[in-house]
Amino acid sequence: MKYFILISALLAAGHSSSLGAKQSCSGWAYTSSDSNLVNPFEFGTDASNEKAYGCRVQNGNEVVPGHYSFSTRACRIAVEGREIVATVGVFVLDNAGSANLHFQPSEGLPQWGEAIQGGATANGEPLYAIRCLATVDGRAAWLAGRYQDSTRAAVGAWGGLEVPCNAGSVQFLVCD
Repeated sequence: MKYFILISALLAAGHSSSLGAKQSCSGWAYTSSDSNLVNPFEFGTDASNEKAYGCRVQNGNEVVPGHYSFSTRACRIAVEGREIVATVGVFVLDNAGSANLHFQPSEGLPQWGEAIQGGATANGEPLYAIRCLATVDGRAAWLAGRYQDSTRAAVGAWGGLEVPCNAGSVQFLVCD
């Protein structure tokens, strides 16, 4: 059985955790981008076709997952129709302990307890860390982003905009 990795209680404090994780799921954490990252976890590509890694950053009263670029040292998140670029208070998903992190198609996700929560809304609703296929600049690209169950919205950030995910392409980050 897969276990839900509970991090919402520590999100606002800017800490990372793998509370409730099975042994094979320990060893990953959201780590300050100013730290020595051991094994950042790749989510897809960014607008310049550079590898993008999972990250999260506080935006107002929310903690929003997005994608991190080493060349810009920034976490890009999709919020209210646009892309926000953060360079301060950035946390990158580091899989230093080689936990069994992988992406699971939404159709194969039998219960929410398997998805990794990458952030939370101001009222505490989970924002799940995802990647999805989106059509941008006339080509398909895997984008890092977030899924919010109450709005059924799966979005990523690309080139200054919030980009909706193509139907059926959402993959949730899980650990088992």
